[in-house]
Amino acid sequence: MSPIDHLDLVVTSLERSLAFYRGLLEPLGYVRVSEIEGERGERVVYLGRIGGMGSVSLREAQSDAHPVPYDRYAVGLHHLALSASSRSAVDERAEWLRAREAQIESGPQEYGYTPGYYAVFFYDPDGIKLELVHRPAERATSSTRSGASRCGSSASNGIAPERLVHRCPRSGAIAAPGGLFPPGTHREPPRSDVALHVLVVFGIVEILVVVAFTRLVAGDVVALQRREHETRGHLVGRVVLDVEELDAVRFEVGRFERCLDLLQRDRIVTEHLVGRCPKL
Repeated sequence: MSPIDHLDLVVTSLERSLAFYRGLLEPLGYVRVSEIEGERGERVVYLGRIGGMGSVSLREAQSDAHPVPYDRYAVGLHHLALSASSRSAVDERAEWLRAREAQIESGPQEYGYTPGYYAVFFYDPDGIKLELVHRPAERATSSTRSGASRCGSSASNGIAPERLVHRCPRSGAIAAPGGLFPPGTHREPPRSDVALHVLVVFGIVEILVVVAFTRLVAGDVVALQRREHETRGHLVGRVVLDVEELDAVRFEVGRFERCLDLLQRDRIVTEHLVGRCPKL
């Protein structure tokens, strides 16, 4: 959800409220002051943050439709909550309010809206209810704080209705200081947890890739070893066959040579016998 760009407040006296809001907001970073002319020609002063969105503007009233002090349960703004960077900032602004005798409704103290919710509630010169709150980074939770059991209850242990955070058992909606929110509109988990989950997923994927690659390489090594073994066996068999064939050839050559020797001997004997026989 995008932040609120600006919020316009109508006040009884622009100068009085401008002094109050500038003194209140400047230590919180609202140091950018700008002016425009409103649609009825009135002076409108914006108090904004440098480099950020979310400014508060003031203009003087031109109607008596709302009584003074402001009735926050009439149609309109119930209260305006401003964010502080720390508990000490809330405490320091509360001391500033006391020094100027501003009306403080309650706090500064911790409230049960969310874990660590630390705030002070007070009123501006026209009776508009304001809140200054420090909310630490919320951890992902699956349920709201216990203690409130009825949707829209008017009181619980002396706490005002707008201070309760509970779930309606009938509709599942969540009642909180800002209003009634339908089911499924919880705050998202912090981005740090999301980033951690992403890193874990990537780590698991990387491990799976390494395991698959290792198995592939191991399979290739086994196949190469098998082929090497088969090749060696084939070559050894060929060598054995070649040696046996050579021995057979040598054996046949020996037999042939012996046959030649016998024939030579037979020829010599024949010639000798023929020479001794008388001529016919």
